Amino acid sequence: MPQGQVYLYNYGNADLTVAVEYCDPVKATEKVASKYFAFDNPQLEMITSGAWELMMYPRPPYKIFEDDIKYRFYIQFGEAMLCGEIIHPSHGANTSDLFIFIHP
Repeated sequence: MPQGQVYLYNYGNADLTVAVEYCDPVKATEKVASKYFAFDNPQLEMITSGAWELMMYPRPPYKIFEDDIKYRFYIQFGEAMLCGEIIHPSHGANTSDLFIFIHP
């Protein structure tokens, strides 16, 4: 993506649009604006230095096939609904493994 170009993306199934711009990095010698005081977090370096922000989401250790799901259950946590699945992988994994995968 060239610097200065702005791309618009639709976000999920909602009526949200995300504008993405690749900006010049903030130089270490420049005075940091006070508006960045709340961003003293390594995950937010995209704002202050242009680094890519990568969120860590739970991922199953194997590719899960529908027949690997032995039991599915749901957890109501406040206003959020979570799905839990008991997985016994049968394709390309250690078939003696058994684990629970919980996701939104």
